[in-house]
Amino acid sequence: SGVDADAVMGRVVERVHASFDLAGGPLLRAVLFDAGAGGRSVLFVAVHHLVVDGVSWRILLEDLEIVYRQVVRGDTVGLGARTTSFRDWSLWLSAYAAAGGCDGELSYWAEVIRGSDPVLPVVEVATMRGTRTRGVNDVTSMRSVTVRLDPEQTRALLVEVPGVYQTQVNDVLLAVLGRVLAGWTGR
Repeated sequence: SGVDADAVMGRVVERVHASFDLAGGPLLRAVLFDAGAGGRSVLFVAVHHLVVDGVSWRILLEDLEIVYRQVVRGDTVGLGARTTSFRDWSLWLSAYAAAGGCDGELSYWAEVIRGSDPVLPVVEVATMRGTRTRGVNDVTSMRSVTVRLDPEQTRALLVEVPGVYQTQVNDVLLAVLGRVLAGWTGR
């Protein structure tokens, strides 16, 4: 039945997600769920975040859809000419900026940041002698904070909040980061 197939697909998807091995690979996995005669098959593709970012993921999916449609129509498979690599684009952009290509925007961005303080606060730390001294805001004073979301919070982040505000998950995460930084800095 459809419910059983959904449960099987869910278990397979969980196994695929859990199977990524950064040291040994592979970092991309694809599973075709064959629905049999008259059914609609489903292709599941999972790629580790170290291999593809959000923008590249959308391009990959668009290319996959183009190739799929070409195959279904019996056309020759082709994606057209290769686009500019990130390396070439960044070199071009650096040269463009160095040649003054962005100078017309300088006054706008200077106004945007006018009056702002780019320095993050430094936390006071305890020393070996028990006195407190101001910490140094560099890599040696770096600390990590890990926050884990339970399944209900994860669903809210991925589905409910973006749906309510007509936004995407990355927008929500950036807004949260902004609020945390505002609370920490008092600005």
